[in-house]
Amino acid sequence: MRSLVLATLFLAVPISQSYALEKPEGSYRKTCHHQMVFGPMLEAKCERKDGSMAQSTINWWNCDAPIVNVDGVLKCKDHTRRSLPGGSYKDSCHHIRMHHHKLEAECQKRDGEWQHSSLNVKNCYGSVVNNNGHLRCE
Repeated sequence: MRSLVLATLFLAVPISQSYALEKPEGSYRKTCHHQMVFGPMLEAKCERKDGSMAQSTINWWNCDAPIVNVDGVLKCKDHTRRSLPGGSYKDSCHHIRMHHHKLEAECQKRDGEWQHSSLNVKNCYGSVVNNNGHLRCE
């Protein structure tokens, strides 16, 4: 049992370190400290105009542009991506997220298994469906 716990701890360290290396681009890096990335979430302590520090969190996958520090708050530099596209895929997919123009999700297949799927929705003007575990624009 002890070796299982130790093996789990050794495996967990590289994973958490890899998240720390995947920080999104942006000028916030100069004025925000203790930056940590957990999947789509970026968390940091950011300087305010008055010199104090503020804890801030942003879902950086929702940004089309680099991230900036605006008076202690992490924000998308230019604008936020559009919201999730409509469609029935939401009924049979979970862990749904946008990354640039790519919709990503874990979608259920007809046999009940789950699989990762992605779809570039930049030119998708219809609705999105889950076609046996694959995201598709109709």
